[in-house]
Amino acid sequence: MYINEYGNPDNPKLILLAPMMISGANLHDLMSPFLKGDYFIIAPDQGGHGKAGAYISADDD
Repeated sequence: MYINEYGNPDNPKLILLAPMMISGANLHDLMSPFLKGDYFIIAPDQGGHGKAGAYISADDD
């Protein structure tokens, strides 16, 4: 798993969980026009998506 982080860590936290076939970074790009206010965004890439590398197993994620 790779954790994408955006914004100031002192701001309220918002976790974006991506559905199948999309990375956390892609989800952030899609959702950012709809997010009003200043948040610290946490958007993980699960195995096989984005910067997480190859999918190995659910236990490893």
